[in-house]
Amino acid sequence: MKKFNFRFQKILLLRIDKENEIRNNLGKINKVILEKENEFEMTRKKYEEFLNSLNDSVQEGIYVRDMQAVSNNKQYLIQKMDRLKHELTALVEQRIEIQKELIEANKQRKIMEKLKEKEIEQYQAMETLEESKTVDQIVTYQSSKTRGEN
Repeated sequence: MKKFNFRFQKILLLRIDKENEIRNNLGKINKVILEKENEFEMTRKKYEEFLNSLNDSVQEGIYVRDMQAVSNNKQYLIQKMDRLKHELTALVEQRIEIQKELIEANKQRKIMEKLKEKEIEQYQAMETLEESKTVDQIVTYQSSKTRGEN
């Protein structure tokens, strides 16, 4: 009997590759999100330290000329935290889209795998049928041979 050959094997392999590519993209964006979250956390800590040092400076006394620099530093940290929040929001939305793509790619791959399983079952059933036909032919031949000799 001939060897089993899934007629859509190339399509299945393409779908597996596509799913792996999407999974890699998801891993990359998760890494970027983690880096941005760490950067945001560091900036937030710098901002808190800045406010604490500002409170100490105010209690000790601060020159008017230094107030502009303090204000600029405060504004810079606030803007950086806002920018990082917006970037994180956009990255999380991208991650959600990639997750949706991954779910769809997973469904498409599973469809092809189910089709392959069904074809394997049909192939095995046909193979079993062929084997039983061959056994029947051998039994029939042997019984006719023994009847002919008697």
